[in-house]
Amino acid sequence: MVFLLIGVIIIASGIATYHLTNLSTEYNIPRGAMWIGIGPRNNMTPISTRMIFSVPYNEINLEVSFSFTEFKKYRIYIIMPYETREAEPYVIYQHSPYFGEELSKIGNVSAHFMSFPEKGSSVINTTFIPKSDFHFFPNEPVTLSIHATVSELVSINYPLGSKQTVITTFFGSTAGVYDAGMAPYIGINNLALNDYPFQVIIQFPKESYLSSDTFPSPIELFVTESYRSTLFDLDFSYPEGYAQSISCSYNNAQQETYRSFLTFISGVLLTTGIAFCLQPLWDIVRRMAEKKTSDEDKSKSQGEETKEPYDETIIRLIRLVDHNFKFNWVDVLLREGNALPFGSFIFVLILVAILLIIAPLDPYQKLMVTLAFVSLMVAYFSLMVRSLEASGHVVKVNFKRIGTCVEKDDKPTLKALIKMKAENQEIDLEQIYNVNKYLFNKEKLLEMLYE
Repeated sequence: MVFLLIGVIIIASGIATYHLTNLSTEYNIPRGAMWIGIGPRNNMTPISTRMIFSVPYNEINLEVSFSFTEFKKYRIYIIMPYETREAEPYVIYQHSPYFGEELSKIGNVSAHFMSFPEKGSSVINTTFIPKSDFHFFPNEPVTLSIHATVSELVSINYPLGSKQTVITTFFGSTAGVYDAGMAPYIGINNLALNDYPFQVIIQFPKESYLSSDTFPSPIELFVTESYRSTLFDLDFSYPEGYAQSISCSYNNAQQETYRSFLTFISGVLLTTGIAFCLQPLWDIVRRMAEKKTSDEDKSKSQGEETKEPYDETIIRLIRLVDHNFKFNWVDVLLREGNALPFGSFIFVLILVAILLIIAPLDPYQKLMVTLAFVSLMVAYFSLMVRSLEASGHVVKVNFKRIGTCVEKDDKPTLKALIKMKAENQEIDLEQIYNVNKYLFNKEKLLEMLYE
């Protein structure tokens, strides 16, 4: 039953590891499109739009460049299929960025947002009132911008982060994300920015590489100190009202290696667990066969005149074995010259611990990997002990310990009794003796030594 329990645990660990490495894909597909606009449309001329998605930090930057004719209140807004956590404005003018307190030098700038958790969406509004005493050059565009932290940009997260995909749609249907509460942030007299140059930059981890199934094909791929970035140039000119989607996928080579390795481990665990579960069934079949043989031997012995097996000597030896037999794996492994496999077992555990410390996995993934390796090590240890037990080491260790208090003539019988006990350690020999004394006939016991 112990091996059956170990087998079930190993199979469960194998299934959990396979699920982690092949079936744990997470989906967070946006429910609708992003919609970006400016206003009032009669007093400003859009020039270009650029959006930057920083995937590792779930950050979005929207930069809208425009020129204006009057010193009045201007705004940009964005409806997103993501919940907004934070939002702050900034302005770029003549290649100089203005943040925080510096914004007061160029005008009155503020940002407001509202999230709608039930729809998984939000709206952000940034307003800009240029200062009349700030020297704005004619035809020099102003870039009004929003920096926002959102809920989750990754749309599809494959097992162990081996591959991630960002999916977003611009100027398509907003039915799944729009809420009437967004109206005050949008305002009136707006202009959608789908008729002007529109660029999207997606930044992903530097150690990853762009997947071939990215769509549409990016126009540029470049690497910075912190990111690997890809640039898309979108065109909404034809047909009218056309929405465009981006599906940007990237792979992590290191995580793909871990995933392949753990997939192999899951197969090993499943095979080992099944082998452990089959062992108890084989033991049951073997015991049934042994019982049948014993019954046949007992029937053959009926009618034969046999004396009671060695008077009281056999009883004394049986009780000596029942009371002193034990399976001490420390004795088997260390005192019988088998320290090498035990040492390798400890070495593998230390190696796995070091690998888990340096592996780029989150705590849940490390827990699953640890359970898989522990199950594998338990299987290895159990098989090693079982093989030593089957090879006679258990009999040898117990005979060396118990035989010190037995006379030389009785040692062969003692060793046969120890061998019988080793094959069924949970059975009390004296009880078997009381039921079937023929099994303890001297000739039959000595035959066991050479089976």
